[in-house]
Amino acid sequence: MDKKRILMLGVASALVTIGGIILAVLLDQTGVTFGDGYTLNNTNATWEISVDMFRGRLWPLSLVYIIPGFIGIVGAFLQNKCMCVITCIFTMLSLLIAGLFAIITGLSLIVFIFSVGIVSENCKDEDDICKCRNPVDTFLYEYKDTPFKTCAHLEKLKALVTAILVFIILAWLAELMEFIFSCYFSCRTKAYKQNCEYLPQKTGGVVLSTQQPMLQGTDNKDYPLPTKV
Repeated sequence: MDKKRILMLGVASALVTIGGIILAVLLDQTGVTFGDGYTLNNTNATWEISVDMFRGRLWPLSLVYIIPGFIGIVGAFLQNKCMCVITCIFTMLSLLIAGLFAIITGLSLIVFIFSVGIVSENCKDEDDICKCRNPVDTFLYEYKDTPFKTCAHLEKLKALVTAILVFIILAWLAELMEFIFSCYFSCRTKAYKQNCEYLPQKTGGVVLSTQQPMLQGTDNKDYPLPTKV
């Protein structure tokens, strides 16, 4: 395999793996922040259980990057065509899933920006709850209750979602490079030298398979066969 390209495959796979690990940390912090800050001003046990489900259960979503990245690193290290084929398949599926994640995260961030805007300017803590006003509504600056205990939780959640979107895009671009290089090595055939076959003749000599066929005359001399014009 080409050493430069196999090195680029390893680097791209390492970047995808690192991006997946960072996403795991961000997703875990998002679940913790959401679980700590979300409230409905009641003691409904069912709702508290459903909120706690987010704690420590979002990070497995980052495996969509970590697994293909790790497989790509192994394939680059072993320089094995079979591993490159597996990497190509896994990265293709991961690109589709991660693209869907990016769309969902981006839409969530857009909705948040249009509904709240800048938290420090449009939100305030009041009566043990964070209240925000709609930045689009310039006539009624009415602060409405949000389902968060403090505005600090809301602002931290916005920052985490923004960081998640950024790293999803960066890791997606790195994984696209991993996909290209892994598929390149999967489809590439090794160069080989043409082997010469030695064919026995009636006269006891040998002839190369690449040699022009000869016709033996009555005088025991070899003459080339006539070619079509």
